[in-house]
Amino acid sequence: MRSDFRGAMSSANMTERNLTAICSKACLFTAAAIWSAHALSHHASASLYDITTITQWEGVVTDYEMINPHARIHLEVTDADGNVVQWLAEGDAAAVLLRRGWTGEEIQPGDRINITGHPGRDGAPIIDWRSILLPDGREIFGGNGVPVERQRHLQELEKRRRATREQNAAEDRP
Repeated sequence: MRSDFRGAMSSANMTERNLTAICSKACLFTAAAIWSAHALSHHASASLYDITTITQWEGVVTDYEMINPHARIHLEVTDADGNVVQWLAEGDAAAVLLRRGWTGEEIQPGDRINITGHPGRDGAPIIDWRSILLPDGREIFGGNGVPVERQRHLQELEKRRRATREQNAAEDRP
């Protein structure tokens, strides 16, 4: 009788181990499937834009979308022949721009802006923006993960932090 009990317990342990192994493999498979779908669903800038070239365009904003995966600015650009061409400028994700201090109110339809970035590879009227010169003369950044933008943003944050610390010290606040 004792050997039957051990056999049943051994069988139960094997079933539990099998279930644990199956669940572990299922979880790993699911995680890998989700990760690979996410990784493949997005494109690199170099697939759409000529990242070896920087170009600059001036145009009038017709629409501005603070959306994910890329903020978009639609603008009318007058080409060298005097033709008005509809352009699309793509920047970083709305979530990233908001973390960088954007509010979504920086650009308005009707604004005449100067935009710098990488042009479309195939000559299409698209640009992967790096910087935008606003009508009031401010230059804002919001391109797709440019290291120099990140560095400028960090420097700006540090200036704000110092100014806040100095103001708090002058007002005797912690």
